[in-house]
Amino acid sequence: MSALKQIPFDALNQFAVVAQQQSFSKAAALLDMQPSTLSRHIAALEKTLDLRLLQRTTRTVTLTQDGAALLEKIAPLLEDLGQITRTAAESKRAMSGLVRIATSATMAEICIVPVLPMLRTQFPEIRVELVLNPQITDMRKDRVDFAVRAGNLEDQTQIARKIATHEFQLYSAPSEQSHESARELTFDPQFPSARAPTLICEDFFILRNLVIAGEGRAWMPVEFCLEAEQSKQLVRVTPNNSEFFDVFIAYPKGSLVTERARAVMKLVTQQAKATSAHVSELTPQPSRER
Repeated sequence: MSALKQIPFDALNQFAVVAQQQSFSKAAALLDMQPSTLSRHIAALEKTLDLRLLQRTTRTVTLTQDGAALLEKIAPLLEDLGQITRTAAESKRAMSGLVRIATSATMAEICIVPVLPMLRTQFPEIRVELVLNPQITDMRKDRVDFAVRAGNLEDQTQIARKIATHEFQLYSAPSEQSHESARELTFDPQFPSARAPTLICEDFFILRNLVIAGEGRAWMPVEFCLEAEQSKQLVRVTPNNSEFFDVFIAYPKGSLVTERARAVMKLVTQQAKATSAHVSELTPQPSRER
C-alpha cells in the first residue's frame, strides 16, 4: 500500500488503458505515446509493485489475477479523478473569453476600472470591452453582456439589480464657492437641481475639469470628486444638501448570462459597495433629500 502512494496517476492510468484495450499499440495511440515507451512504463509499475499485472503474448495482452484485482480497485478512483480534471478544464474554459460592458465613462471610472487588477489575478483568461455608450438599450443587438447604469431604470426588457447609491454634491472651485452668480454647469438639463445651466456636458471628466478651473459649479458624484475635494481643488457649495441616484447592473430578460459575465458582475458589485462604504466613512452624513 505504501508503494501505491508513490505511484503517479499517469502510471496507473496507462495501466488501465492497456488493460481496457488489451493492446499496447491501441493504448499508446489513445495516450499519444510510443508503444515501446508505454511498455517500459508498465514494466516499471510492475517492478514497483512487485506484481505481474499483464500477461503478454505476440497477439494479445490479458490481465493476470493481480492485474485484475488492481484494476478493480483503481478504476473508480481513476474515473473520479478524470471527472475532476474534466470539470476543472470546463471551468477554465467558462472563465475565458470576452465580456462586453455598456456604461458611461464615469461609471467605468468608479465601478469597473478598480476591478481590473483583481480580474487579471482571479480570472486571467477573461477579456473586458467597455462600451462607453449610456444610450445602448438593446443589449442583445449590441452583443453586450451587461450594463452599469445610474438613475431610474424603467426598461421592462431588462433585469436591473441595485448595487449602490451615489451621492451627488454641488461642487465649485474654492474661489467660486461664495459667488451667488456663479455659472451653472450640468451633465443633464433634467437634473433635479440644475438651474438654467450655461453649459451642458455629458462627460463628467470635462465637467470636473471645468469646475476646478473656475468656470462654474456643477452637481457631480462624490465618489468621482473625492480626490479633488481632499486636495482642495473642489469644495462643496451646500455641504448639507445632497442628491442621490441608485446604481444598477442590468442585463436583458431571458438572456443566458455566461459564467465569466457573472464573475465580472460579482466583482463590480463588490467594488461599488466598497466604494460607497469608503465614501461614507470619509464624508459627513448629509440629510437625504430627494
